[in-house]
Amino acid sequence: MPLSRAQKRNHADIQETPYDDLICFNLYKGWRTVQELYASVFPDNMNPQRSYVLGLCTEKPVTASYIAAVMHIDDAAISNLIKRMEKDELVKRTRSKIDKRSFEITATDHGKDIMVEISRKAAIVDKELYKNISKQDIASLKNITGSLTQI
Repeated sequence: MPLSRAQKRNHADIQETPYDDLICFNLYKGWRTVQELYASVFPDNMNPQRSYVLGLCTEKPVTASYIAAVMHIDDAAISNLIKRMEKDELVKRTRSKIDKRSFEITATDHGKDIMVEISRKAAIVDKELYKNISKQDIASLKNITGSLTQI
């Protein structure tokens, strides 16, 4: 796997800082690295957030409030994201047959095709990551992020 831009910098003179023990900076550094590793996975107009939404509505229709709850994002932000994705013909909204006040979100054929490609490329990146991250560390990461969402 190619080195990230941060890894290429390789500043040997970096010393410990007062921020090294802060959770927010460690999560930020980890997220930046993950973003760089997965950058090649996402085609133009796609990002992790959009692919997450597509993944949630590929197999069956879901509501915007369901997506918001799963992603821990407020309803207004999800609504705006879905509108942009609908404009890009990635998802479609249809009025719910059960609750006429809400809409169901479904991936379009175009969105499904993109998800297949993203999933294929992500599996390659995941395979490389799993060489360096143990299943125990992944379980710990899930526990930590789960705990953070409870705060």
